[in-house]
Amino acid sequence: MAVSWAAACVGAGGGMEPSGAPAPRSGHTFTTLAGGDVHILFGGSGQGRTNGSKAASAFNDVHVCSVAPDSGVVTWAPLVVQGPAPPPRARHTAVAIDACRLLMFGGLDQKIRYNDCWVLDVTARSWSVAQVAGTPPPPRAHHTGGCFCTAATRSQLRMPILPEHGVL
Repeated sequence: MAVSWAAACVGAGGGMEPSGAPAPRSGHTFTTLAGGDVHILFGGSGQGRTNGSKAASAFNDVHVCSVAPDSGVVTWAPLVVQGPAPPPRARHTAVAIDACRLLMFGGLDQKIRYNDCWVLDVTARSWSVAQVAGTPPPPRAHHTGGCFCTAATRSQLRMPILPEHGVL
């Protein structure tokens, strides 16, 4: 298999910033939902969450990324969700559940660490607090997580959360 680097952000005008791209950030998640056609960017931290401020803050915005299969042109669109949403955060974990939903866990907003679990339904444009069995792990950020199940156990999704650095 050959691997190569290439500029992925080519907008409609031919520039490097695609139209509608989210603000620059770090600590966000970029989750490809099952099927590979929908890519979701959530949260992270950066400058100017409100009124163009230069102060760093966490985001809780959602953006959908699409890549044209023939030209590779990247397009972005904000996903406006209805109802309650998770508090702003960065350094969380998000994994695909299926072709229209993702599961998000943990993260932090400045000094608050979370151990909550939310489900984003892209089709319904809504967040809901996940109903999780068992005792949740302590609040954390800078962690990794994954998702495993089989087609037969899809309704019994398991998300192992590995500890952040220095936490056992």
